[in-house]
Amino acid sequence: MTKLTRESILQVAMRRLHEYGLSGLSMRGIATELGVQPGALYWHFANKQLLVAGVCDELMAPLADQQFRDPVAAAMAIRECLVSVPDGAEMVASTIAFGLGAEAAHSCLVEACREANQPAELASTALHLVLGEVQHEQQRAQAVALGIEIGSESVRASEQTLRTGLQALFGGRHEHC
Repeated sequence: MTKLTRESILQVAMRRLHEYGLSGLSMRGIATELGVQPGALYWHFANKQLLVAGVCDELMAPLADQQFRDPVAAAMAIRECLVSVPDGAEMVASTIAFGLGAEAAHSCLVEACREANQPAELASTALHLVLGEVQHEQQRAQAVALGIEIGSESVRASEQTLRTGLQALFGGRHEHC
């Protein structure tokens, strides 16, 4: 049995997220996999939303190791973190809305705006644009996986739509991402 720590719980949660999406982040499922009772998890995470917030912080952690001078590049890096797991945008959006975590996403955009001499206030607008576009992209992917017919817009078109919107937001004079 693995020693029950915050890190071991997050490791299992991240693996389950990759495999099952947000529905795989049940306290019972994680506890079963760790060989403990669900109540044991509450010593490390007071509730499921705090567990999700911890997962979101892990998901956004790669942003902390990067410095962006271009807000479009920063936003596209956030997109890459979000699309790396099913339901990434939904989880990060709710975590940010509740003020529970995932600050790295906003912080890297604020810094990139400053570096590009853009108003830092645009960081929130850019983040909402990224979260919304990726959430739609992930919903479409889930529908396709379930065999539901959807419109013809491809994931690649969604990525280009996001890039075009970000370039318009920041004035269109940015490095290629």
